[in-house]
Amino acid sequence: MTTKFTPVYLSFFFIFICSQAYNQHLDESDSLLMKKYWNRVVVKSVSSINNNLYTGIDNYLTLVCPDKESSEFTYFLSSNNGDIYEYDQGTYLTIPARSGRSFISVNVITEENDTLLIGKKQFSVMNLPSPCLKIGNTVINDNSVVNKNIFYGNDTLKVYFSDDLPESLTWYNIERFSMGFTISNLYKSVENEGPIFKQQTLKLIDKPQLGVEYVIKILSVAPSGLLRNLPLVHFRLQ
Repeated sequence: MTTKFTPVYLSFFFIFICSQAYNQHLDESDSLLMKKYWNRVVVKSVSSINNNLYTGIDNYLTLVCPDKESSEFTYFLSSNNGDIYEYDQGTYLTIPARSGRSFISVNVITEENDTLLIGKKQFSVMNLPSPCLKIGNTVINDNSVVNKNIFYGNDTLKVYFSDDLPESLTWYNIERFSMGFTISNLYKSVENEGPIFKQQTLKLIDKPQLGVEYVIKILSVAPSGLLRNLPLVHFRLQ
């Protein structure tokens, strides 16, 4: 006689098997710990305002505990997307391998030195945007159309990635940059030391060449001292 397994029967069978597995590995205190703290110890991004993760950079995480008891636990975090390390006490560092999603597992190390899973957190993982420029509150992407007045109200140029990563404004400082345009096969430009526009540079846009493409070339310096030429930014003035 062949037994037919209905979906409902399979569900109860799966629950039964799982419960037996837990009963084999968890004692009563472990079970109570899981029930009390399941998904209550929250993983939050320190780096991202919107609680995202990014490929290609260090993403810092912290744990928010619901009470004093759980704040004194010893934790171990793991990820299905890239690596994760304890960077400092209460701070973790993860470097996702790919965009998409990352599931961070929160584990407690018990007094018996066992690892007990007490929750999971899903993060959206995004590719880091290419660097562009920012003057005041205006972002200048490649092929942007920009009002010339922003250059007069804000005289400092910044390297910009995303509002979601506030610290990204400190990743690169501008060592020097040039701004210019080509007209009648002649390239006119002005070199600027540091991030501040020279008066000669502002004269280039005082009477903007309508329809002409302006170019900014930047040599940046990272906190490590490494110099890097950033991608050219092309834009037009209005």
